[in-house]
Amino acid sequence: MCVRSHRMPIRIFDLCVIKKPALLIPTPGQPEQIYLAEELKRKKLFYYVDQDALDLEKDLDCVAAYKAYVDFPNAILLEEVLNERLKDVFVKKE
Repeated sequence: MCVRSHRMPIRIFDLCVIKKPALLIPTPGQPEQIYLAEELKRKKLFYYVDQDALDLEKDLDCVAAYKAYVDFPNAILLEEVLNERLKDVFVKKE
C-alpha cells in the first residue's frame, strides 16, 4: 500500500484501523513527521526511512516486520457505544 499524505497522523490512524502496514517516508524538514515516524518505528508499529536513504526493494521487505496496529482487548467498538446510546432515542415510549 502506498499513501502519500501531508497529514501523516491522520493517515497513520486510518492504517491502524484497517490494520495495514506501510512504509513511512517523512517529509524532509518536517520535524514533527520525523519524530512521529521514529516513535512508531521504535514501537514496532511502522517502518520508516528518510527520503534520501530510500531503497524501495529493501525497505518494502522490512515493512512486514511491523504490525501496524495495537490490540486493545477491552476496547468497545464505536458501533456498540452508538447503538447503546441511540436505542433510548428510538425506543417507543408507551
